[in-house]
Amino acid sequence: MKTGTITVGSKQWAVQMTQTNSELIAGLSNVAALAANNGMLFDMGSDQDSIPINMSEMLFNLDIIFIHSELGVVGIVRNAGPGDSPAYTSVHYGARYFLEVNAGEAVDVEVGDGVVVEEEAGEAVVQPQFIGMIIGAIGLAAVGATTGVIVTRAI
Repeated sequence: MKTGTITVGSKQWAVQMTQTNSELIAGLSNVAALAANNGMLFDMGSDQDSIPINMSEMLFNLDIIFIHSELGVVGIVRNAGPGDSPAYTSVHYGARYFLEVNAGEAVDVEVGDGVVVEEEAGEAVVQPQFIGMIIGAIGLAAVGATTGVIVTRAI
């Protein structure tokens, strides 16, 4: 699971970010506790007009912050408890992400607040380096092919 930091207004949380359907489904179910200023960010893949949250296996209360793909807060559920069935529903702005944090930690968060998502640097660097290696190899192959053509014509 990826890790990172989410900042909403003046609040900041260290988060785990779901990447697979099984992580999305499991979420924080059966987790005994969540450390202060920590949370889990769920990515639905695209903006959704309705996101039901299953809290049947939760062991503690949560604040849930719904975030659209343009990284703005579009909804908040406060103090959802085990067995509750909170949901995000809207006809105006869909939500792509939702952030679960300890109940009470989103007290200063409001609809309309901007959101900054930062992945851990070690994880974000892997893909660009790999792409750079591929581009470098393609460039080297192109230079080699051009040099081969020049040498062939000179002989």
